[in-house]
Amino acid sequence: MKLVDALSASNELQEAVDALGEFSELTYSYAKWWDWIQLEFDTSHPLAELLSDRSFTEQWGRLQDQYILYVQLVGSVSHIH
Repeated sequence: MKLVDALSASNELQEAVDALGEFSELTYSYAKWWDWIQLEFDTSHPLAELLSDRSFTEQWGRLQDQYILYVQLVGSVSHIH
């Protein structure tokens, strides 16, 4: 009977370890998500300040437009050769 009890306790212990591991992973995921939320909505964050700056966003838009033109030009030239 002792062997059966030991095996049962071992199984229960393994289940508890597995549950603790899963809890740890979920807690870590929640903490990462919470950090992301804080950064996304923190208006004192330097990125938030940059994105609220109109001249920065206009400059970024022009850079994006130039990149699109560059990709189109390279694509058209590569089709010629």
